[in-house]
Amino acid sequence: MRPSRRAFVLVICLTSGLLLVPAPVFPGIGENFEAAGTAISGGLNMNFSLGRIFDLDNEEYRLSVELSPSVLFFFRDNLAISAVPLFRYEHKHWDNDNTENELVLGLGGGLAYYAVRNPDADTGLVPSVGLTLGAAVIPGLDYTFLGSKVDNKAILFPVFLEIPIKLLYFVKPRVAPELSIVPRLSIPVYAKDESGKVIDTPLLKRIRLEADFYLGVTWFFPPREVTLLEKK
Repeated sequence: MRPSRRAFVLVICLTSGLLLVPAPVFPGIGENFEAAGTAISGGLNMNFSLGRIFDLDNEEYRLSVELSPSVLFFFRDNLAISAVPLFRYEHKHWDNDNTENELVLGLGGGLAYYAVRNPDADTGLVPSVGLTLGAAVIPGLDYTFLGSKVDNKAILFPVFLEIPIKLLYFVKPRVAPELSIVPRLSIPVYAKDESGKVIDTPLLKRIRLEADFYLGVTWFFPPREVTLLEKK
C-alpha cells in the first residue's frame, strides 16, 4: 500500500474512532430537579457576642450554634420530600455569677417545590417554597443565679409548622448557595417549669410565631449521574 493511502486510511480510522467516543455532556441545572434525584443541604449558623466592649467591668458574652442540614429526594420533577434534623445550643454568660444555657433537638419532614425557569442553564437563580411539619424537645439545663447553681427541671415538647422560602443561586450545575426565610408556628404541646410542675395554660396562648434567616449550600446528585456511575 502506498504511503499516501496508508496515511488516508489512518486518518479515516482515527476519525471513526473519535466519532465513537461519547462527547462530553454539560447538562443544565434542570436535571437536578428530575424525579429520583437527591440533594443535601447544609447550614451552620454561629453567633458570638462580647457585649459592651468598652465597659471595663463587662463580663457578658453569648455564644449560639445552630446546625440544620436537610436531605431531599425528588419523587416527581421539581417536587421533593425532605428530612430535616435540628440542633441548636446557646450559652449566655451575663457575669461570673449568672449564666444560662439552652438546647433544642428536633426533627421535621415536608415537601418542597422548586420553580426552574431555565432548565438548560449552567448557572442561575431558582426559587423554592415548602411546607415542613416537625417536633422538638427542649430540656431544661442547669444555670447559675447570683453565684448559686439552680437545678432546672423544665422541659418543653413543641410541634412546629414551617413555610421555608428559599432562593438558590447555582454557581455550578451541581452547587447552589442559598438564602432561606423560614416563618414558623410553634405550639408547645407539653411543658414543665423549672420546678417540674406541668404548665397547663390554654393551648392557644402557647402558640408562637417566629421567623429565621439562614445562609447555606445545597449539593445536588441527579439521577443521570447515578446511572453513569453504576455503568462504570
